[in-house]
Amino acid sequence: MTDKNVLKKDKLLHINNNYVFLNKTEKDPVRLCSFLLLAQAIHENIKPKSKILISLEGETRNKYLTKVAKFLQSHGHIIYEYDKHSSAPMILDEYAMKVNPLDYLLKLTINTQFKYLQVNIKDSKFNDLAPEIQSEIYEMYVNNHEFNYDWDIKPFIKLNFDKYVSELCSKNEILKPFANVKQRYKSLSLLTHKNSTSLVLMKNLLQNYANNFKTKKRSHGLKWVKVVSKLFRKSMIKRKISNIFHFGDSSKINVGLLLNNRFHFADTNTLALIYLDFYLEEYKRAKKDISDFKVIIPYSSTYAVKDLLKQYGVGWTYFDHSNYKTVLNEKNYVFAYTENNFIANPKYSSEFNNYYFFICLIWMLNSYTNRNNLLSFKYNKLVESFGSIKTIKKRYKLEFEETKKITNFISTTITSDKKNKSKLSFSFEAIDKWDHNKYFFIKLITSKKHEVIFYYDFESKKLCVDIIMCMVYRYQDNYSFLEQCSIAMKINSILHKFKKFLKKLRKTTKNNNENIE
Repeated sequence: MTDKNVLKKDKLLHINNNYVFLNKTEKDPVRLCSFLLLAQAIHENIKPKSKILISLEGETRNKYLTKVAKFLQSHGHIIYEYDKHSSAPMILDEYAMKVNPLDYLLKLTINTQFKYLQVNIKDSKFNDLAPEIQSEIYEMYVNNHEFNYDWDIKPFIKLNFDKYVSELCSKNEILKPFANVKQRYKSLSLLTHKNSTSLVLMKNLLQNYANNFKTKKRSHGLKWVKVVSKLFRKSMIKRKISNIFHFGDSSKINVGLLLNNRFHFADTNTLALIYLDFYLEEYKRAKKDISDFKVIIPYSSTYAVKDLLKQYGVGWTYFDHSNYKTVLNEKNYVFAYTENNFIANPKYSSEFNNYYFFICLIWMLNSYTNRNNLLSFKYNKLVESFGSIKTIKKRYKLEFEETKKITNFISTTITSDKKNKSKLSFSFEAIDKWDHNKYFFIKLITSKKHEVIFYYDFESKKLCVDIIMCMVYRYQDNYSFLEQCSIAMKINSILHKFKKFLKKLRKTTKNNNENIE
């Protein structure tokens, strides 16, 4: 590799409070000069002589943390790191910040599936930096020139990784609300994982909760776990395994529940539906007033979740990444979720914490076990009451800056169709909001509860269209194959016109640029 290539910075994206390097692997890591530029920009925009915890989630042989930490230390900052080179989930960092007087967290997250490295910065209150500071850091990275740097380093201050894991999983922290819960019978869980830290956290929590579990020591992806659960279903049921937990990249949770004698890996909305029904019913059983309760739900939530909350008289609001922590400070909010991420107790923390939700699910599963294995019955009643859905996913390779125009384009098209009295009529809901690394544009809804959601996924770098067909609603068959085909054809037509619109726009922009030159 030539010196010129060594000092050629990698492209950096600023995505919803995060700085992201795309298309990065073990063989093609982020260059040293890129980290130096980013570290320089961070140094210029934070307090001098700050105490900074540097943490990594994911697995890599590249010394990413050291590259950033050395520069910041050489400019007067005090660097903290864990004494163990293990993948550290965000909840562990939150706890470390809680028990130590630290100024900032510099969090690096590696996603091997979608090949990117993400950098996030939290302040002492565990909030993201102000938008103007984030923008200044990004602009400095983009505009500053690459440079090389030599330094003399001192040892970083070490934080005891195992000690914090142990404390976090104790009855003084995550398990505190469950300390007095006494359940005679316990469900048996199979614990699977993508990285070893997730397994350690799950095991510690269940051991301290005195719950039964079995483990797969080797790390596996979710697809492998699903295949094994099908192939060895009878054997697993014979061994009394009634649920399977899997923690993947960025501590995302997936759960396989034994429903009607098969392991059903519930999507996020179904999992939220099952848990919220249990959670709210527990309050009703205890004769507690829940009329003031509120829940935060994602824009991708189904009508079933909304209908359930309406049935219980519980309010809800949509998730907005820019203010959800402020919203959760209101005492009436009791739950929040987005795709594969949950906040089961905002009073404990307004940070997404799937390990806390994991214990909430264990509490639920144990409760149903003590009620004559009611889970399948409750699930079937939910399907009968709120119906079932079928999701058709479509993906299109487009740049984000171009797709940002799709909300106005679709809303104009739908309005025009209504004026022309088109046979297939949609109402629409403009969104234009962030949800982690996804940007939601617009939702279309038919009179029969079918929905179409348009969003951009920065992980896959694609425009995503989810067609959600309502199969059964209020005990009535609601599905028609012809209607599904009609919706799919309409969406294809809209996207075909949108691509033609973009092509024309590119041509006009090119001609204007040529005229200016």
